[in-house]
Amino acid sequence: YHVVRTVAELAGGRRRSADGLSPPVAMRPAVHRRLMFSGPETEQEIRRAWALQEARAKGDDLPAGTKAPEHLQYRNACSLGRMCQRLLQRVPRERVHFVFTEDMAADPKGSYRAVLRFLGLSEDPGDVSLEAVNVAHAPKSRAISALIALGGSIQRSLGLRTGKGFLRRLRQANRREVTREPLPPGFETELRAAFAEDIALLQQVTVRDLSHWQGPQQRG
Repeated sequence: YHVVRTVAELAGGRRRSADGLSPPVAMRPAVHRRLMFSGPETEQEIRRAWALQEARAKGDDLPAGTKAPEHLQYRNACSLGRMCQRLLQRVPRERVHFVFTEDMAADPKGSYRAVLRFLGLSEDPGDVSLEAVNVAHAPKSRAISALIALGGSIQRSLGLRTGKGFLRRLRQANRREVTREPLPPGFETELRAAFAEDIALLQQVTVRDLSHWQGPQQRG
């Protein structure tokens, strides 16, 4: 909701919005890795973290020090159909350009030029690197990650800016690249069923055939 509200505020002026969309079944592991790396997630088993959503929504089984339990609601975080629907309720359609990550992977320069064209800028990409840089990563130490999360909470409670300085350097030092592992047996099917209705909504909102999102997803 907060992302939709922020984008709506930006698009209310002269700026326009370009949003990147990925299959929720592929997004779910990425969201889990990110929350494991930067907090507040402590459950390393991805399927159990998904199963804990209902209890956590009631305030149970939350990791110690959790300040924003809504961040652990993976279904909401990956429900792009609902997000895009709310966005278009706040922002005129002509101010929004949807970018699909699968298009970016297939034709990076073409996707980049389409965004530039939408923003009314020169379509010459110039000397811009379009290589993939968002590699999978995980923390070297969960204890250090917990300390970083605690430090961030203290900074926010004091009204200080987060994501800068010592904590940022410590987070980078605690980072290691990992190989994207396949989902547990049967879990991908469970996720496809869970997101079927939202994918149908996203298909309607973006006027794009997304039927292939209901099949097995390839992850690099």
